[in-house]
Amino acid sequence: MEIKKIIPQKVVDELEDLPEEKVVQILEKQPHRIAEIKSEKRTVRMCEAVVKYAGQGKLFRYIPNNMWDEHLYFLLAVYNAPYISCHIPTNVKNEDFFKKIFDFKIKNNIFFVSFFSDGSLYFKDSTLYDEAPKTLLTRELYLKTVRCNGALLGIVPKKFKDYKMCETALNNTIIAIQFLPHKFFDKEFVDRLISYNGLLLKYVPVDKITVNLCCKALQNNILAQKYIPDSLKMHKKILEQLDVLEQIVSPQIALLQDNTFYNRSIAYYRNFLTTSQTDGVHSIENMMLSSKKRSVTIGKKGDRQFRIYYITDLHLNHKLLEKFPNAVNKSEIVAYIRELIIQMLSGINIYHKDYLLIGGDVSFCLEISDIFYRTLIEFINPKQIIVVLGNHELWDFNRFGRKEDHKKQIEIIVDAYRKMFKSLGINFLHNDLLIANFNINECFEQRKDPITIISREKLLKMESTLICEMCQKSAFIVLGGLGFSGYNENYNAETGLYRQVIQNNEEDLKQTQDFEELYVKLSQILTNKNLIIFSHTPKENWTKQPYIKNWVYISGHTHNNLYICNSKQKSYQDNQMGYHWKNLKLKYIILGGYYNIFESILDGIYEISRQQYIDFNYGLGIHCELNRLEGKLLMCKNNKYYMFFIQNQKSNKLYLLDGGKIKKLEINNIEYYYNNMVPFCSLIKKGTSKYFKALEILSKNIQALGGDGNIHGSIVDIDFFNHVYLNPNDGTLHAYYSPYFGVQIKYTGIVELLKEQCPELYENYKKFAKNQKTLVLTKETLNRASISTDTQHYRESDTIKKMQYITKDNIIRLWNDSILPINNSGMLKQ
Repeated sequence: MEIKKIIPQKVVDELEDLPEEKVVQILEKQPHRIAEIKSEKRTVRMCEAVVKYAGQGKLFRYIPNNMWDEHLYFLLAVYNAPYISCHIPTNVKNEDFFKKIFDFKIKNNIFFVSFFSDGSLYFKDSTLYDEAPKTLLTRELYLKTVRCNGALLGIVPKKFKDYKMCETALNNTIIAIQFLPHKFFDKEFVDRLISYNGLLLKYVPVDKITVNLCCKALQNNILAQKYIPDSLKMHKKILEQLDVLEQIVSPQIALLQDNTFYNRSIAYYRNFLTTSQTDGVHSIENMMLSSKKRSVTIGKKGDRQFRIYYITDLHLNHKLLEKFPNAVNKSEIVAYIRELIIQMLSGINIYHKDYLLIGGDVSFCLEISDIFYRTLIEFINPKQIIVVLGNHELWDFNRFGRKEDHKKQIEIIVDAYRKMFKSLGINFLHNDLLIANFNINECFEQRKDPITIISREKLLKMESTLICEMCQKSAFIVLGGLGFSGYNENYNAETGLYRQVIQNNEEDLKQTQDFEELYVKLSQILTNKNLIIFSHTPKENWTKQPYIKNWVYISGHTHNNLYICNSKQKSYQDNQMGYHWKNLKLKYIILGGYYNIFESILDGIYEISRQQYIDFNYGLGIHCELNRLEGKLLMCKNNKYYMFFIQNQKSNKLYLLDGGKIKKLEINNIEYYYNNMVPFCSLIKKGTSKYFKALEILSKNIQALGGDGNIHGSIVDIDFFNHVYLNPNDGTLHAYYSPYFGVQIKYTGIVELLKEQCPELYENYKKFAKNQKTLVLTKETLNRASISTDTQHYRESDTIKKMQYITKDNIIRLWNDSILPINNSGMLKQ
């Protein structure tokens, strides 16, 4: 007898009465609710949502048979590859079908790598590669795959794992190290690897591991001891190294092996928590915001942008008590925390240049925090983790039931955490400034530490010029600390935020002003930088100073998730997990990754070094080679505009620097150029504003169709081979396909090019046309397709590109005296 699930009519009516858009949004989060909708009312968009977000084959039976077409099978293969074998008919799975899937996934970087409970990787897309015709599985395809996600080196056939393939995967993510062939582990590579992260000893072949390498790994991270081969564990040199390192580790951590761990670290706090379920702050955990991508890039957009992941208020003690109401052994606790970490990292790729910020209130037991962070660094390089304490970390420092430990001084608590994080290699900030060298690859090659941390005491004593100098080559600077709550009249130390450690507002205010003093000093010298202010408590708790518009503020504490990002304030308080939130997820912001080493200097004329000129261009992402140029380098800075010269030492003749090239100048007076920089740039901007606006509109329309939309000079890229040239002389558009420089196949219009060269974008264009949406893809003047080797438009585009340096980067790389106004005497302005 068949048993059918009876769905209450009220539920059905609720879902079916909603607009389609709303239903689709619900199904994206709860695809199983497709069963609540009558078959005849299930639309194509609803079915698409189920196919993309279900991940459960049993739900596909709710998709009406007449809706299964090539497009729906395409989505199934893209987002749920494991079901290709059993849910897609054989006649659909031809070479063109798989080629479209690969092209789409690579272009949009849609690859799925997850962790099993033991920490090993699960490649959800492996079925796609197993099912695809072998003719498609070329070296080039796998190279594009690992460029999107280096961890997918794990599914690359051995015959394709050459140096370029492995290097590409490693540059994407260090996780790929576990899939490298044995031959790549030479002495130099292994040495660099262990200097980068001692835990990577786990992936070094046993026959490549030496005593010295083990000692180096231990110095980098004491947890590397579990990856030392049995044959070397008792070596005298290694034992001596361990003895030295163990003296650094906090005595409390050494007691983690105690059999009374559950009673001491979890059960002991049950009564404590039931009588103090909240700590006086607003607790509005049901206001969790949806995890949306940050579309805004803070700073200049480009190839260098990187992500700052963040999470606060994990409150592991509460979760452990809910999970384990009765005694369990330590291994079960460790396993559960491991599950939470894997859940937190699910679907996330933290690449070598990204960072993870953890904003306090992880636990008020040092032992629990230690387990969490020791487990976390098995998945993430500890150098990419930045931590501040929360008020809960200061709560109850009693580890062993001794009443006298309740009143530990804050300095002792902070020092214990500082020692723990030092032993793990994690960046810990408590009233400290972190400065990161963005060029991680360079640090890796030269064995330099990419991170510099300056303590409060040193920072207050440092001259402002020295701080600016240290920060000038950094795209990532973080001021971090708990922050405290001395300026919060309602929720402060007197309401029990810090328990016995801080019990009056005078001490709270003192701790608050220690952090505020750093904020005030930096606000006077680094306002042009995209500085991260990372505190547990929100800014209003620790200062009455205004927000700095370029700075980013990340905090937690309130459990009231809030996100503000506008021209005046960038505040991210929107990833607080709270006491009972079980689904740990990371959110992120995007930083541009660019910097200006001359940003903080005053206007004037300067002599600079060749290296400074190269560093300036590199910081802005401009490729520049300065070879065989003799003379003195000079720089003019005026009202944020820059102009560079080289002066012949014999003739004193001035030449304009255009990147690494020199250009002749009519007037040999540097003060003339300095005085006219602002009016010259104003005229250029005024004269090109409409043209550049048209380029931006064209770019956005190409992006709307799924194209690249990159602008360089007068050319907008559709993709690597297809382009549109906007003629600056008459405003006409010229579409062309260029297999290599100097040869173009010109088309009668953009639509004709899309139809022949970019069929997917052409289909998107037809959808736009059908929906009567406006696209600026008109005004072409060519009357027929033709092949041309004329490079005139490249030369014109190069001139436009030099003007774009003025409008986008404020760098003058061309000069024309004739456009400047003349003074009353009929002479050019001097």
